[in-house]
Amino acid sequence: MEKMTITEALSEINLIKKKLEKKKQNVLVNLVRAKHIKDPLESEGGSKVYASREVQSITDLQKRLVDIKTAIAIANISTELTISGRTKTIFNWLIWKRDVSDDSLKFTRNIHSQIKNSMDQNTRGPTIYKDSTDKTQLVEFEYSLDYASALKEEQEIQDIIEKLDGQLSLKNATVVLEF
Repeated sequence: MEKMTITEALSEINLIKKKLEKKKQNVLVNLVRAKHIKDPLESEGGSKVYASREVQSITDLQKRLVDIKTAIAIANISTELTISGRTKTIFNWLIWKRDVSDDSLKFTRNIHSQIKNSMDQNTRGPTIYKDSTDKTQLVEFEYSLDYASALKEEQEIQDIIEKLDGQLSLKNATVVLEF
């Protein structure tokens, strides 16, 4: 059973991808040659042996890549992380960051901005209307959401986004994979 941190695993994944690309290119470059031309890989057992060995090496590297990524996924599903009082698995935080955080931040900013703009506009030039008795009245606005709560939520989301990468890096450096 092999052990490594997620950080080490991520580094190895990048290395494996580079090796795979190079090996694939080497196989393709030496795939076809005219029979009358001397085999350039004769010293390594010939092109056929070389190609077979490289294809097997590619298969082995691909299996290792899958094994490492699977170990990372298992660790991410089982490891919890708390940021700003919110606890989720690393897997859930990664999904939140990729699929939810930007939209959530934009939405809370829009709520905050729309309420603030309305309040500012009403302060600069209050809106008036005539009631049923023909008396002039100030329009009182009612907000479906609380301004302070919207601002707080916006700040919390921004805080989580800022802390998340650092916390993930710390976890990646300390969580040990076994595979």
